[in-house]
This record gives sequence, C-alpha cells and structure tokens, in this order.
Amino acid sequence: MLYLDRSQGRMTNPTSLADFVLDRAEGTAKRHLLNAVHELQRNAWKDWEIISIEKPFVLEIGDELPPCVGVIDLLLKKGDKYAVVDHKTGRSFFQTDFFDPDRLQMAIYRKYVERTFSPQECLSFYDKYRWVNSLKRIRKPAFEREEIRLTNRNWDTTHRQLADSFHEMRSYYVKKQYPKDGNCFVCPYRDLC
Repeated sequence: MLYLDRSQGRMTNPTSLADFVLDRAEGTAKRHLLNAVHELQRNAWKDWEIISIEKPFVLEIGDELPPCVGVIDLLLKKGDKYAVVDHKTGRSFFQTDFFDPDRLQMAIYRKYVERTFSPQECLSFYDKYRWVNSLKRIRKPAFEREEIRLTNRNWDTTHRQLADSFHEMRSYYVKKQYPKDGNCFVCPYRDLC
C-alpha cells in the first residue's frame, strides 16, 4: 500500500496503514505488524522511482531447462541504476529460515532485470523486519537493510545449480523413485516433481 501510493505520487496516511493491519490481524500478530508498519514508514526507500511492486516474471534460462518463475517484491530505479528489494520477516535476523541471504534467488532476480531493462547497474537488497512486541524496549534493531553483492560469477554458479537440480529431478522422474528423506522429503513441490 505504501509503495503503491508513492508510485502514484501520493503519500500514504500512516493511520490508514495501521487501520489496514488492525482490520486483518489479532493478538500478538497485530502488535508485530503495527511495529513492522512503523519501521517500514521510517525506512521506506526514498529518491528512487518505483518501477513495480510484487512483479511476477518468467526468466528463460535455456539449455533445455524449464524457465524460472518468481515475484520481485519491489523494483526501483535511479538514473541507469536498478535495485531489487526482497522483504523478509521473522523473529530474528540470525535465524536462517528467515534471513539467510539467498544468492540463488537474488541472482535470478538480477538476471531478469538485466535482460528486461538493460541497466548500467543492478543492486540487490533484503529489507528485513524482526517481529518485536515493543519498539521502545528493544536492544537490537527491528529493521535491517542488507545489500547482497553479486557478480557475473554468481550467475554462472546459479545456472549450474539450476541445471544440476533439474537433471536430478528428471532422473527421479525417469526412475520413478524419489528419496523418502532429506531435501525431497521437505520440498513443498515434491508431489509435482
């Protein structure tokens, strides 16, 4: 809502954001979300043009591999420079389930932006929001912006990882045998593999 308003030249009313949360959340989640909204307003990207919000995309990667499909949370532009922003939330910045910088994800986003917009430079960021009960009583910050530095070598590694994963999945399909534990067991797409 905040970035959509800004993309249309409007300033978001802080009360309307709080009301949006209050109408949709209960209990502890309500406190956490209100604090996150406060941190979003304090740390929102300024002086960048908003290109898109929650931008779905398809990236063809060739070599007889299926395309990558994803959604970029926030895509920004300043001059010839683009920035991809992914929002993360969780109880701790150090909890790997929430905040482990995923270079594969960011390398895919960056490759999509490079092919689509031909920027002079493409930056990648995680905007991380930590669930807190009270912003007045915290010792560690409730918000952190982390730049994920990528090079062309990251894309080479990503492409290799995607190809290896796809070939492994194809071998499971051909053999009609899937591992019952490990990565396949926890994969949310195992039934579609």
